[in-house]
Amino acid sequence: KTPLLSRDEVQELGYAIALYPTTTLFAAARSARELAAALKTDGTSRESLDQLMEFGELNELLGLSRWQEEERGAL
Repeated sequence: KTPLLSRDEVQELGYAIALYPTTTLFAAARSARELAAALKTDGTSRESLDQLMEFGELNELLGLSRWQEEERGAL
């Protein structure tokens, strides 16, 4: 029920910040549903590779190297 306002429209209403906490969740859920349907239909993710993040890119996003450094320091 909340109207979808642009950043400029929100600023015009006097707000300095606007949060969109579920926007990426909705996008991820749709993508997961579409990929699951493709896997069910095709039996492979081969035709969906353009929708997937590469393994190295995911590791970078998650900060894997930093976590590995911390893990080595804890040993």
